[in-house]
Amino acid sequence: MAGLESRLGRMMDDKLSDFASRIEGKVSSLSLRVEKMEDRIDKLEKSRRSPSPKTRSTSPLTCYGCGSSGHFSSQCPERGVKSVRFEDPKNGMGSE
Repeated sequence: MAGLESRLGRMMDDKLSDFASRIEGKVSSLSLRVEKMEDRIDKLEKSRRSPSPKTRSTSPLTCYGCGSSGHFSSQCPERGVKSVRFEDPKNGMGSE
């Protein structure tokens, strides 16, 4: 009986040793792949172009609301001024 236990013990040790060496091989392989991927990422980041700085136009500002220069339509001083047409109830004619 002692001989059987001894043989089983050695078989288990051999199987565990084999399993551990396979796991070590897989871990090594994965480590190499991760290193290669990190290198590729570094190269891609270095080769990536940085955006060019935005430059402002030197042409004068023109308002699309009133046509004057020097401001945008959102800041137009005439923006709130609108021509209103009133109707005269007596004769039905319109007047401004």
